[in-house]
Amino acid sequence: MADGLTDSQIGRAIGRTARAVAACAQHFLQRHQLKTRPQAVRLFHAARLLDDTHPCPCLSEPGTTS
Repeated sequence: MADGLTDSQIGRAIGRTARAVAACAQHFLQRHQLKTRPQAVRLFHAARLLDDTHPCPCLSEPGTTS
């Protein structure tokens, strides 16, 4: 998600279907009370699961502050 890949691209990379990836992402969002994937990626950054220099657009989602 942090690299901006589609569910199909992620699925191919990990040997799952796009539908399975979407379901997993939706479950993750619900579990952590998030509404968008960029919010999830910001959570990954905050938890230090991504490096601070990771070049993703999630850090500048419109209508939010960092």
